[in-house]
Amino acid sequence: MGNYLSSWTQGSTQSETQRKYHYKSLENLNMDPEDPDEEMYEEEDDSLPDLPIEVWSGIIVQLSFSDKINLSSVNKMFRELVVMEMMFDLRIFHTKPVVLSLDYEESRSTLMLFTRVQSAITKRILDTDHAGLVFQLEYFRQSKNAECRVKQSQSYSSYWDWWSPRAYTDPHERTVNTCEELEDLANYQHQKYHKLKLVRICLEGQEGLIRGYCQHDYRPIKEYIAYLPPSLRKLEFVTKALHLVSSYQNDLMGNGAIFTAIVKQCPLLDTLHMQFDTVKVSSYYRDCGVLGLDGFSNLREFKFDGIWNSVSGDEFRAFLSRNSSLAILDLNLDMNEKANDVLLCYSRNLKILRLRCSPGSGPCKRLFNYKWFPFQERLQYLWIQCDLTKTAEEFLNTLWRLKSVQVLRLDELRGFTEGFFFQILAVLPALEVLELPHGFYPEKEFWPSLLRLEFPVNMREVAFKFFKNPYFLPNPLLVKKLQKKGLNLVFLEAKQ
Repeated sequence: MGNYLSSWTQGSTQSETQRKYHYKSLENLNMDPEDPDEEMYEEEDDSLPDLPIEVWSGIIVQLSFSDKINLSSVNKMFRELVVMEMMFDLRIFHTKPVVLSLDYEESRSTLMLFTRVQSAITKRILDTDHAGLVFQLEYFRQSKNAECRVKQSQSYSSYWDWWSPRAYTDPHERTVNTCEELEDLANYQHQKYHKLKLVRICLEGQEGLIRGYCQHDYRPIKEYIAYLPPSLRKLEFVTKALHLVSSYQNDLMGNGAIFTAIVKQCPLLDTLHMQFDTVKVSSYYRDCGVLGLDGFSNLREFKFDGIWNSVSGDEFRAFLSRNSSLAILDLNLDMNEKANDVLLCYSRNLKILRLRCSPGSGPCKRLFNYKWFPFQERLQYLWIQCDLTKTAEEFLNTLWRLKSVQVLRLDELRGFTEGFFFQILAVLPALEVLELPHGFYPEKEFWPSLLRLEFPVNMREVAFKFFKNPYFLPNPLLVKKLQKKGLNLVFLEAKQ
């Protein structure tokens, strides 16, 4: 059976009949939760042996992801078998606890997959009527394992749009670099990509607005929203500055209507990244700029960079009220005190949080505070890339509030001592992974003391960061003894 399977996947999958069905099925993979897939097979492929369904199910389990996609395009029976096998694996994944690692992107990817599968199960769309959605989720699951990733050397760029004539660095991402290029979205309308990056795009339309808001004075984005694919998961806006209408001009169409239309067109959208400064058009000091963030809903991840002091705290509260399931937050704390306080204190379901400051900004005493700790009881992954030197004592005295933290990463805290290390272990019972700030140079006696130390029950990794200059590292035999006890020591090179 194994030899036959190998010959079939290498031969029959490349036949003209297979190729025809591959085009037909992939072009029609449905990603709309409100509109199940319809019949798409007009004839059967007689080149495959007539085997019992149980036998085919056993074969499908052994196939690679790309071969499963090929097989699913043969006829309805195979498609349903492939989808059901993928659904089973996704449900098994969802029943397992989410294990977060030291690596931020890996942890982010794991949590996002979990929330996406959970959302599909809750909405009752993880079924054979939504094969495109199941394929996308299974691809995300497989891509987490390097051994199961779809080979980029194949003749197609991805399982969603391998017929696309253009080559892309990331086959799942499309980029529009100017307002003039928005018309490219029309060319992409049949390509089921899941990431879209808009660079130097002016969001406001021209109708009803003071002329000149759009730097390019060309095409408003609202005309092209209908071309966005229902498969879109991530939306990224990157520009230098975004000019905002005044909060006193409610009669004007704002970005909120554009964002709402995008969400309606892309019901699976769950990740939003924004990188720009906001500039309030009005010079009146008592009003605020209106960005329209509350036009987004059901997001699971939000990241923004830039100066957003033009946006009111009320708008951020409205944004959170429509995105109450936000699980991942990535903030640059510079010059955004209103946004920081609201997002950190009112996001009650965060699982992963990364806090950043601009390089060279020094200790973050003014921007960084800990009054949000009591509101983040569900937080599991905390990475602070800011300099905590001037607030170290307050940080350690408040850390006990974060009872659910499994991964704690600290980048900069000069004067970090062995006492600080022991205190962190004592107040975080759920801790599994700890990255210590560079500048921590323990005494020689510190290393043997780790063998006698009582760590949190699930503690499995401690990462140390040192500069290149020589430093006394622990005896390799001691490291091996700790590994036998389930604790792994990692030594990283700190960036200067």
